[in-house]
Amino acid sequence: MKKSEPSNRKSVKFIIFNHSGVVGGGERSSLSLLKNLDKKKFDPLVIFPKGPYKDLLKETKVRYEPLDIYLLRFRTLPLYFLSFIRLFFKVRKEKPAFIYCNSIQASQWGLPLGFILRKPVIVHFRDWEIGVASRFILKAFPNYFAVANTNAVRNKMIKEGFMKQERSFVVYNAVDTDAFFVDQKDQKFRSEFNIPQSDYLVGIVGMIDKQKGHHLLIEALNILRNDIKNLKIVVVGDTSWTSDKNYFRELEKRIKELNLESRVIFTGFRRDVATMLRGLDLVAIPSEHETFGRLAIESMAVGKPVVGSNSGGLPEIIKDRPLGFIFKQGSFKELAAKIKKIYFEKDMLKSYMKNESDKVKKEFNPAVYSQSLSKIFTQVLGR
Repeated sequence: MKKSEPSNRKSVKFIIFNHSGVVGGGERSSLSLLKNLDKKKFDPLVIFPKGPYKDLLKETKVRYEPLDIYLLRFRTLPLYFLSFIRLFFKVRKEKPAFIYCNSIQASQWGLPLGFILRKPVIVHFRDWEIGVASRFILKAFPNYFAVANTNAVRNKMIKEGFMKQERSFVVYNAVDTDAFFVDQKDQKFRSEFNIPQSDYLVGIVGMIDKQKGHHLLIEALNILRNDIKNLKIVVVGDTSWTSDKNYFRELEKRIKELNLESRVIFTGFRRDVATMLRGLDLVAIPSEHETFGRLAIESMAVGKPVVGSNSGGLPEIIKDRPLGFIFKQGSFKELAAKIKKIYFEKDMLKSYMKNESDKVKKEFNPAVYSQSLSKIFTQVLGR
């Protein structure tokens, strides 16, 4: 176990379960919580499978323990039960006041343990769909509190019976205000890829997977190829975690068929997201279902306009904002029309950059995120 600062015995001990050791959106949200958590009031122990997530937790000054633990899967069922037994003794020894599951999947450990140890459990819902194993666990142990990252997610889960109105809350994700800020002089990305300043770059960032809608952006580019001669698409991400390895090959084939090779740039996976965003002119999020849209607030935090589909929780995040634009999910023609509109209004939109960046960073501040969850923790303990 990692030793950081001496534990304050007056603080409230609790367990945080994270289902993965890989760093994704949920893990980044947990950092917003932990870095800003009142350590005099709360003393968490973060438990998760071994992986690079531990490197980021070092900054938080909280206790953490990476373990060889497994989720509920048919092919690894014995390993799940062995993991559960190991976690039972560890959590019982810790004597936490409550258990916080940082994802739906993490509830596969947290909910049964909370039931056996008679501890309240909070489950953070960050996904639009729920897997079979998690559905089973949520239905088997229904007396939990729930946090959703948008009202859209909360309403959907209440309708499907996975949340109760009186035991659920909404807390928006936060943006890293130290990394995401307006800097029009930051052109490192364009320099690295030898992209002229005159090119208009529309970026799509994240895992290359069909539900992310990369194909829609390619079709929109084809429609606009003659209307906007300097338009190029930048694809940031790779196929490491996609379920459909053929999708990338299909994209490459379609790009070649349309003779757009010179107008689509694949960067691969990048860690310097803020720098990448500052090098773009517009960020596209054409996903089938985006539960929150962290990329949207990060993009607006660096002063970039965002065009996203009208599905999931994304409209809730970007609607009614000068830099936010919505198109009908699945319609590449409407996406093309929005891109064209944004392109010809680009000079006017630049006037909103600083003000919108300040508003987004104030509204989605990590300290606010941590305070909101802390209030929920206190409220749950008071029930």
